[in-house]
Amino acid sequence: MNKRQLEVLRRQIRYWRDEVTLNPSWRAICDEFELQERIEGSLIRFQFKDKAWLREQAKRSGYGDLLLDDAPTGHRIDAARSGLVNEKLAPVTPEQQYVLLTSQGGKLPCAGVEKLQPRMSVRVAIDDLALALIDVLVIVENLDVFDHWHCTNLPAELGTAVATYRGHDSVAKGVCHLIERLPQTVQIVVFPDLDPDGLKIALTTPKVNSLLICDFTDDLIAVGSSDDFNKQHQAAKYLDGAELAAWQPLWTELKKHKRSIKQQHMLAHKVELRLIPLTK
Repeated sequence: MNKRQLEVLRRQIRYWRDEVTLNPSWRAICDEFELQERIEGSLIRFQFKDKAWLREQAKRSGYGDLLLDDAPTGHRIDAARSGLVNEKLAPVTPEQQYVLLTSQGGKLPCAGVEKLQPRMSVRVAIDDLALALIDVLVIVENLDVFDHWHCTNLPAELGTAVATYRGHDSVAKGVCHLIERLPQTVQIVVFPDLDPDGLKIALTTPKVNSLLICDFTDDLIAVGSSDDFNKQHQAAKYLDGAELAAWQPLWTELKKHKRSIKQQHMLAHKVELRLIPLTK
């Protein structure tokens, strides 16, 4: 069971109901504990003896005593120490506590690193970072571009900036956790693909100050994908209704070209990148 399903079962055992609606979580629970005979149409109808039986089966399956034990807290090692067999049910994932960092010059004083070789990065616990030593944080959308950060044609003011990989889902949560912890004086820069999804990522990043992006060139427009642009219609709709401030001219021009220009092409063509502050 996943965390959601486990919590559904925990609530049922603690606050017993004779029948519940059959939904995806309950279907997974029925599959795990072979409760198919209790299913009647869109409902699951229990007998009272099922409460003790389900409680015991959950114990045997390593989920703990759902009647007495609270939901797991902390990270996976904490959950393992508590005796939980499935440590992945812990609410804090590894990606939420750590971030990948690099810098073009190779120095990361915030992580106590004097020199990184090109294409090297460090994975650091957010709690161990000297946050006061970060002046500029650049959030990079794609991992392979982050790995080639040393090749990026940056404006001079970002030469010593700390770069981090944004990632997806739980990885992105780690970056958001870092942003929450940073002093208000830190400049937050987002470097995305130049397309609707990329601009939406930038606009919805907490505390964002600036966008790092390229100018439209004939070469980049030629390799841009109209198919990918058209697939991002939901992000385009979001941007049309959003307050884009100083980014509005960029969005207007992007809609004119109807191209998705990837970060990888920006690096391959060695184009100069520039900062566009959100507010002038």
